[in-house]
Amino acid sequence: MRFDYILDEVFSTWSHISTLRVLMDAARPLSGREIARLSHMSHRSSLKALKRLEHIGFVNCSRGGRDHRFAINREHRLWHEGILPMLEIERRHLGRLTKRLRKELSMYVESAILYGNSVMKRDAHDTTVDLCLIINNWMLEQEIRSYVDAVTLIIWKRYGAKLRTSIFTEFEFVRRVKHSHASVQIILKEGQVISGKTIQELIGIY
Repeated sequence: MRFDYILDEVFSTWSHISTLRVLMDAARPLSGREIARLSHMSHRSSLKALKRLEHIGFVNCSRGGRDHRFAINREHRLWHEGILPMLEIERRHLGRLTKRLRKELSMYVESAILYGNSVMKRDAHDTTVDLCLIINNWMLEQEIRSYVDAVTLIIWKRYGAKLRTSIFTEFEFVRRVKHSHASVQIILKEGQVISGKTIQELIGIY
């Protein structure tokens, strides 16, 4: 390992970053088992990551008693000037994406609803963000689809998110809800309204 390439080591495996995410919020030093549970990895993988992070100076270990305790070395310059700000930006990433979508869509749709992996914080193999748009009964889907295509490009370039958009008129959405259509069940279960009418308001229309 080259000293001036130390970030190669920090970013060499997901377990290092997952461990640092857990420790950044810890109000006290944590045991290896606590860190493993909070970061959703095996105890063995957690200890391996902690040992390596301690070796390169990012983690301090308090030895003694039944369990060793680990904490971030907050004096490390690469931590507080580099990695911590990046993790804080990452944490706000979905919120900023949501704010941008609200800004772009609020004037054109009756309701915008996020759902799926991004909202439920499930692991996925890509950066797809599921979005449901409800338009009024007089707007042509082709009109909003053209605009959404432009917004989709902006969201990809700015946030690295791939929008997967479903578009319904108010009437069609309510009809599918009343008939328990599979296409809207996950939206009803997981949907988070980011702009416009709530799902309850939409359903109450008819």
